[in-house]
Amino acid sequence: TKVTLSKVDLSIQTGEAALKGFRMGNPAGFKTDKAMSFGAVSVKIDTDSVTKDVIVVKEVVISAPDITYEYADGKANFDVIQKNVEAFAKEMGAGGKKDAKDDKGGKKLIINHLYVRDGKVAISAGLLAGKKITVPLPTIHLKDIGKKEKGATAGEVASQVMSSISGKISGVGKVGMDSAVKAVK
Repeated sequence: TKVTLSKVDLSIQTGEAALKGFRMGNPAGFKTDKAMSFGAVSVKIDTDSVTKDVIVVKEVVISAPDITYEYADGKANFDVIQKNVEAFAKEMGAGGKKDAKDDKGGKKLIINHLYVRDGKVAISAGLLAGKKITVPLPTIHLKDIGKKEKGATAGEVASQVMSSISGKISGVGKVGMDSAVKAVK
């Protein structure tokens, strides 16, 4: 799945970063132009941890995500993306490590708070004849990612975050699809 990012602003002194123009395309077999895009992502890092083996991220805020949950050929785009992320995480050493020494020397992360706010989910499926139903995405707040394990790899973090987002999107998508089916009937 193609992922693009148009701009990164980073302050090493304050440990703050802003990411803009994030866009994730859809996997093969889906018709909508994207799976998700973000208005902005802000990150606050504990600068004292940057030189250590475990980097502590104080907060990540994903603002105004615009998500398309698409059903095609009996599957949803986010189910396919989640499987891809899990496969990537395993390849990078998360769960079922292919080689334990691959993780040595790599930085790990702890994320104290991750928020996904003010988002919306557009639901698309064949029965909607090219139309989309848009519903609000509930706020997501994840705490202490990687804390229990004393640090998580980037792959483990990506897998956990995508799993949480996919779970919320799936719930919203199913409710939206149930409403669409009732409306069609």
